[in-house]
Amino acid sequence: MTAQEAIKLGGLDFTVRVSEDPVSTTVNCKTISVDSKFITYADVPGNGLTALGVVGNRYTPIQNSEAFDLLNNIVDESGANFDSAGIVGNGRKCYITMKLPNTIQVAGGNDAIDTYLNCFNSHDGSSSFKIQVTFLRLICTNGMTGFVGGESITLRHTSNATVKVAEAREALGVVFAQQQAFEDEINKMLGIKISDKEYKEFVESLVPYPTGEASTRATNSVDKMRGELMGLWRADTQANVKNTAWAAFSAVTEYVDWVKPVRGQGEDKELLRAERRLTGSSSLKARAHELLLA
Repeated sequence: MTAQEAIKLGGLDFTVRVSEDPVSTTVNCKTISVDSKFITYADVPGNGLTALGVVGNRYTPIQNSEAFDLLNNIVDESGANFDSAGIVGNGRKCYITMKLPNTIQVAGGNDAIDTYLNCFNSHDGSSSFKIQVTFLRLICTNGMTGFVGGESITLRHTSNATVKVAEAREALGVVFAQQQAFEDEINKMLGIKISDKEYKEFVESLVPYPTGEASTRATNSVDKMRGELMGLWRADTQANVKNTAWAAFSAVTEYVDWVKPVRGQGEDKELLRAERRLTGSSSLKARAHELLLA
């Protein structure tokens, strides 16, 4: 599949425009405006005409067809496959995920981690086109982002094909370095043995009680979270790596991705959970990583 085919299948084939008139409102029959701010908008498939964001007067939208065309070079250079495509926030951000062909194998081949590239194009002025490296543990599909130099990779937009290929190679060099660093981190955590008592102490440090006077609700919330983390410590997903720092870290990532409450109901709730996993790293995961390797 090409980037163009992924764009069409994912509903990303729309054109973003900037309003001619600045942002304004009417108060007491008088119109007031901010002359340096404008609205980006598009006719988004499935959503219709949609306001996407407020941007400055120098903002020029980069269309999805132009932005994601860069990914064809990454496919050519690495053998990556287009995996999924879609929109976040009614079109404010668009994404394409790519799966790299090589899988990290640890724990004697009993634990496998795939590498994905989450590629984002923003239409609300919040960020430039970027690629975020995410590692996905297959036994529980936990996402792990941003722990080993996991800053996002930003690519320039250019029509020069030679530059595009050079940028793709440079980006992949960063990705492969992160892969190796993450594998080294996993092996380091596999070498750290943790008893049940030590894991309990780790959870208590990770999820402390509120300081000062705390409500019963707040205390109960901490107890519930600690109990769920303790249960995941002995879950089947940790069986192959039990009593290691890697098992402890995996229990925390499983909690954040699949157990931690998400506001909303029904399908909206699951969409919010998916969006949270796709678009950002977790402070709880980062804190767990820090504690386990302190």
